Amino acid sequence: MASPMHDIGKIAIPDNILNKLEKFEPHEWETMKTHAEIGYEMLKYSQRPILKAAAIIANQQQSLMFSMHLVALEFTKKHGN
Repeated sequence: MASPMHDIGKIAIPDNILNKLEKFEPHEWETMKTHAEIGYEMLKYSQRPILKAAAIIANQQQSLMFSMHLVALEFTKKHGN
């Protein structure tokens, strides 16, 4: 139940980016990546256990996205585009 709630931060993403079917442009991807942090900020102070769980999930997604970005950068350095 808490897992889908972590995406609540997507309400702050413009519809033209959120509903895009094609690959994101770099600036659109940067905007899209902010949804996890926004969701975490919205949920982190809740006293309700389900919302606290959703905040934890959002925070973990944010950390995972950052780690994946670092891996991609390292791969690009070693292997090029």
